[in-house]
Amino acid sequence: MMGAITPLCSDSNSSKTQTPISKFLNKALSSRQIRFCGEASSVLEGSASAQSDHKTKDHIAMSMNNRIETQRLVLRPPVYSDGPSLHALLSDPDVCHYSPYLPIAGIADAYFIIVEWHEKWSQGLRTYMITNRYDPRNPVGFINVGSDEELGGLLSPPQSGRGLASEALRATIEALGLRTAWTIIDAEHKALIHTLGKVNIRLERTLPRYRVHPQISPEKRDCVLLRQQPS
Repeated sequence: MMGAITPLCSDSNSSKTQTPISKFLNKALSSRQIRFCGEASSVLEGSASAQSDHKTKDHIAMSMNNRIETQRLVLRPPVYSDGPSLHALLSDPDVCHYSPYLPIAGIADAYFIIVEWHEKWSQGLRTYMITNRYDPRNPVGFINVGSDEELGGLLSPPQSGRGLASEALRATIEALGLRTAWTIIDAEHKALIHTLGKVNIRLERTLPRYRVHPQISPEKRDCVLLRQQPS
């Protein structure tokens, strides 16, 4: 995994404190998955080379066998052309509000993240870009699932308030047969806690002064561990 999973966004209409499925997706990019409202992708070292690596570009091809489809969504592996959309999401301060990482800088960072996600797939980090069925080429978010079933990800704020976060999560959990999915998010992100509850991922315990979310405060903040409950 790449870092920590990116925070998940909630199904509620987003205000600055409710914005992130980005807060919804919380694991890590590659060695740091992107965390749900917890950790969005960090600026990656050496990312400038990824944009010009045509060999890698050709290697990142979407596998139709790894698609997950719902009534409104298509969840698919990332492809190189997702770079601009991913950069727009991970460079947005509002989307990264609850993240332990600062927003990424240049678009090269987004391309490098895509390369990392692709390389880490065989090591257990599965990343699915969230797209609308009518426009599967343009992602509006993503979901990370770690080998230990840690969840992370993010949804574009304009897509909030329509139940897409819980729809994407539910489909991913069912398709992958997850039984012990979990995530750690900011304790104040009530909207995301509510959204995760819709897919039976509920509060297990509070983690006092667990980590810094630099867009909110330089001080460590309380977080909560949420875990999938037996069905």
